Amino acid sequence: MASTPPRTPKSKPRFLSCPDTQPRFPLTTQPQYLSGDLTEGRRAVVNDINRYREVPYDQLVGSRLHPLPTDSKVAQIRQVLRTRGAITQDDKEWTRFVQRPSAAQRSECVVFQPLQSTISTIFEQVDMTLFRFVVAPTETPISTRRNTSRPDAYIRLKTWYRSDRKTHWFDIAIPFEFKKSKNDDEKRDNERKVIWSLHNIMREDPLRRFALGITIEDTELRIWHIDRALLTVSTSIDFTADIDRVISLFCLIAQQTKVDLGWDPTVERTADERYVFMICGKRYTTTRELATFGADLTISRATRVYEAVDEETKEKVAIKDSWRESSRDHEGSILENLHRDIERKLGKEEAAEAKKYIVGVRAYEDVQVLDKLDETLNPGKDGRWIEINGEPRFSGTPHLPSIGHIPASDYLPSKSLRRVPLPMKNEDGTIPRRVHARIVFNDVGLPVKDVTVLNDCMSCLFDALKGLLYVHLGGWVHRDVSVSNVLWVEDKDKPGHFTGKLADFEYAKEIVSDDSHEVRTGTMHFMAIEVELQRYNYLPPAQFSLESAVTAVKLFSGLRSAFRMNPLHDLESIWWDLTWIMFYHTDKNSPTEKAEHQLCFFNQAFPGAIGQASRQNFFEKGEVLDAAYKTLSTTYGKKSETIWQLAVVLRKYYEKVEGDPSGLPMEEKLTRAAHKHASDAFSVAIANLEEMRIHLQPLQRPVKRNVDDSPSDQARKKAKQALPMSV
Repeated sequence: MASTPPRTPKSKPRFLSCPDTQPRFPLTTQPQYLSGDLTEGRRAVVNDINRYREVPYDQLVGSRLHPLPTDSKVAQIRQVLRTRGAITQDDKEWTRFVQRPSAAQRSECVVFQPLQSTISTIFEQVDMTLFRFVVAPTETPISTRRNTSRPDAYIRLKTWYRSDRKTHWFDIAIPFEFKKSKNDDEKRDNERKVIWSLHNIMREDPLRRFALGITIEDTELRIWHIDRALLTVSTSIDFTADIDRVISLFCLIAQQTKVDLGWDPTVERTADERYVFMICGKRYTTTRELATFGADLTISRATRVYEAVDEETKEKVAIKDSWRESSRDHEGSILENLHRDIERKLGKEEAAEAKKYIVGVRAYEDVQVLDKLDETLNPGKDGRWIEINGEPRFSGTPHLPSIGHIPASDYLPSKSLRRVPLPMKNEDGTIPRRVHARIVFNDVGLPVKDVTVLNDCMSCLFDALKGLLYVHLGGWVHRDVSVSNVLWVEDKDKPGHFTGKLADFEYAKEIVSDDSHEVRTGTMHFMAIEVELQRYNYLPPAQFSLESAVTAVKLFSGLRSAFRMNPLHDLESIWWDLTWIMFYHTDKNSPTEKAEHQLCFFNQAFPGAIGQASRQNFFEKGEVLDAAYKTLSTTYGKKSETIWQLAVVLRKYYEKVEGDPSGLPMEEKLTRAAHKHASDAFSVAIANLEEMRIHLQPLQRPVKRNVDDSPSDQARKKAKQALPMSV
């Protein structure tokens, strides 16, 4: 009997912000959301989405569903409904909704139950429909993510995902939410619930490109649409009075294919829960998830990364599936241009050496669906933005080290976070658009944040420095060097031999490029201070010239060209990477004796919000750094002294570069010198630790227990031994 292949293992949740840097951490990365609490989850999703666009009903339906049924088809269905007693003989009312839902004395589920037979009858009039309508307010669909929500009803595939014939979220095409009343509270509750259902469909299922939902409050019906760029809702129609429109809508839905309702035809889900991607005409079958929690932030790049096997060559590869901004180049194209410039400026020999420290690309493409580029919806120009309020709450619970959860900080300053408004429009005032993109990498590695030996972490980042040198000498900056984007990769030809490699070049660009996107990019914890503040901090205060005046005007006028990233910012990110590793962890065999003090400095360095003075002080004030490094484990704190001294060196280079008011470009000689100082600092630290292998574990804080604590109290306190999120 053949053994059943294992299912693709689920990746562990991570608490790292996406590189589309926002003024605060998305709430869908915080412990409340990750805990599976339904109320907290809904609140987090609503607050992260922040807004939706309301457009005319016909505009939304016409932009996503087509073709509209003919008048004769609508008349035919109306006749069937009249014959079955669903509508009155004069075609003016639904017989079961003569009394408005708001006036009914019965429960909500009873009031809207007649929709079951009505919509099912409409579906029956469409030949070969793939869908059926179910009112099931007490049924909890099967979820892979501990989701216990229950849509009031849904349109689902006729075929079953599960062999036990239980509905899975993979089966649901369109979730419904009902309310008898249409007051503001009821309407807001319906919105939260349907947004959660749409979010859950998009995060659970890699096959879903977009999702539709329907809400009904009293007699008002609205259609919802969500994709990776935008949440859209239609204006309402009166479903009890506009009978032909209702018939047309559900006839139209019944006519759609799976692709029309958001499923991706270029990905196949196998019986053992693997995924087969078709990329550039070749098939790749996933073997495990590497990082898929990027999809938790619905309006985002929604990056999913899998380890997979090339079915033709049987080689192990990594597949990255994401939604980039439509105005940005594909990461594969960026890497091609980068390697071209490195070879042009440094020669073939050094270009070949550079490839050792940069992830290799096997194939890439923008996804085509039915011979069209897979883009997010353009709902049209008509419409308005509406802000949604989900009553934000910020973290007051411990992180979850057992599942790999990484805290932003000990305390998230909610007042500062709430003071930062999220934009209601793109900078150019247009509707946001994204393009579905995939890339296949030759290298499958472990992010440095998951490496558990400090010596290996340092070696990995040391190799990343080598890669950055070639990037910078090629005339580029990476702009997102984080602990997730530096990989520890095992050599396929030399088992046991590892190399650190730079990954995630979606935001890389030429230093002197004049194109757009000169905005804050990077992962919040690891971006350089100047990048975070979007200004030069080391301009000579006494120097004033025409050039410096022009720079000042640009800075205060908000022009994008006023501030540019340079190689020093990438080097500073490497420094923040290692600082995070050393302060978030401690030596497993010789834990720090000053956990509370180390925790305090960790929170100063990584406050979890843009523009916090404590982070700038941590980098710029030598006395703060000196005190901070003394709190680390004695096994590596003192021996890594050259790393914190690197901050002093980087500040001196900033002063040299910004001695020229333009701040750019950095001379090649200065770039090489800065890199040499950084490499020397890492070399000395690595040499100091060479004789020992320091195994890391997340910093723990001991909890005092009373002898008379009950078992439940002891269990609760044990759960809080991990690094807390609030003081």
